[in-house]
Amino acid sequence: MFFVLAIAAKAQITGEIYDSDGYPIPLASAIYKGHHVAAASDMDGKFTIARHNGWELTFSSVGFIPQTIKVGPNTPSHMKIVLKEDSKTLGEVVIKQKRERYSRKNNPAVELMKRVIAAKKLSHLENNDYYQYNKYQKITLALNDIKPEDLVTGKYKNKSYVKDQIETSPYNNKLILPVSVEETVTQHIYRKNPKEEKDIIKGQRQEGVNNLLQTGEILNTLLKEVFTDVNIYDDHMRLLQYQFTSPIGETAISFYRFYIQDTVYVDRDLCYHLEFIPNNQQDFGFRGELYVLADSSLHVKKCSFTLPKRTDVNFVRDMKITQEYTQLPNGEWALSVDDLTTEIHVNKMIGDLLVTKTTRYDDYAFDDLPNKLFKGKAKVKHEVDAMIRDEAFWNQYRAVELTKGESSMNAFIHRMEQSKNFK
Repeated sequence: MFFVLAIAAKAQITGEIYDSDGYPIPLASAIYKGHHVAAASDMDGKFTIARHNGWELTFSSVGFIPQTIKVGPNTPSHMKIVLKEDSKTLGEVVIKQKRERYSRKNNPAVELMKRVIAAKKLSHLENNDYYQYNKYQKITLALNDIKPEDLVTGKYKNKSYVKDQIETSPYNNKLILPVSVEETVTQHIYRKNPKEEKDIIKGQRQEGVNNLLQTGEILNTLLKEVFTDVNIYDDHMRLLQYQFTSPIGETAISFYRFYIQDTVYVDRDLCYHLEFIPNNQQDFGFRGELYVLADSSLHVKKCSFTLPKRTDVNFVRDMKITQEYTQLPNGEWALSVDDLTTEIHVNKMIGDLLVTKTTRYDDYAFDDLPNKLFKGKAKVKHEVDAMIRDEAFWNQYRAVELTKGESSMNAFIHRMEQSKNFK
């Protein structure tokens, strides 16, 4: 068995791919051109590929000059590959104004972000023995970019129930038709030892086409699965069913380029204003802005980020995420605002959709929690009356008011059911 394992190890080539500054290059390619054999490096620049003596192995990444070696009996089974930056390619990367060639060495923005990444371990809420908070979330699905002519002579002609439901989105200033809305109030609880955390659904209501169709519950699940909650304090964020590198993750320095813009006040707090973009524009990364507190905590006060236009997420037309953090009475900072807006293209028949997810966090507390709350393996629990909460409950917990279209959803669906062509 050891002999077979030794032979198998010799049949592979492993290694790391770095840039000229010594930082690992995530998602770089190692490929035997013409033979359809390839591999990609992980977030730490590490790769593994089969050994084929006599073939040429090429290492490449967008923004770097490819390097090719001929694999032979003397080629080591583990190697360190250093790719040089392609200055012509990098010269095309522009944020707002023309910049000099990017370098991580002696770069004040990089040194600041190293300190931010190192400091984030001290600000995790998980450092407390217990904590809890309430989360209000509203997810709305709407037909996007309704044309005025469609209301007069197009497919919505003589459909008054559609005209009454249409509104202007504050996110893109386009006419939209809200077709479903879901609200959820959740209590999140955490215990450090033994480590356990759960979500307790206190209230949940959904209205719109998802209640009208037999596949409506699938629609709700799909929206939550694709547009998951993200936290920039995680090293990697799962969104749109992809893994994205956080701008303050452990590998952010090698994955992103950072630029210090200015020092500004955000709600009376002095912050460093930084911009960031992926080192390679076609990678699954964000571009955006960070506002970092100019004090010893170096905590993020506010951030906003989008997907670069060249990122290969074909169905996303536009996306923006905005998050804000608030200082709690005990001095810690915690997420309070999390808004996501996405314009997606489905197909020619359905057209474009607008998904808005509005989330608010409040009522943070760090008191001891009874052990009975953590009993059971289920990570999500529903209170008995969660699905039948009255209006008084929603008036108490609804952190963001409903729009005209969201508040009239039931009436819209009822009128649609009465229309002649509904069935």
